[in-house]
Amino acid sequence: MMPNFSANSSLEKLLKAWGIQFDTTKVAADMNFATRFQRNNRQETAPAVLSLNQAGISKGDIVTEQLDSLLIPFCGTFSAPRPKA
Repeated sequence: MMPNFSANSSLEKLLKAWGIQFDTTKVAADMNFATRFQRNNRQETAPAVLSLNQAGISKGDIVTEQLDSLLIPFCGTFSAPRPKA
C-alpha cells in the first residue's frame, strides 16, 4: 500500500516563526520583465510570467551570480517587517 501524501505543502509554521509573510492568493507581476509571445498572429504580454535577463538577476548573490536568464511563471513574494535602525 502506498501512503496517502497530501498534495499541498506549506511553510506556514516556519515563516510565521521567522516573522515572514507569504500571501498564496497573489502573484508578482512586472511589465519590465513581462513575457511576450505570439498568439493568433497577435503579440501578447503576460506580466505575471517573468522573463528575467541580466538586468533583473542579482550578480552579488552566490545563488544567481552565474545565471543569464530566468523564466518564472506566476511567482509569489515574501514580506517581512523592516529591521529597526
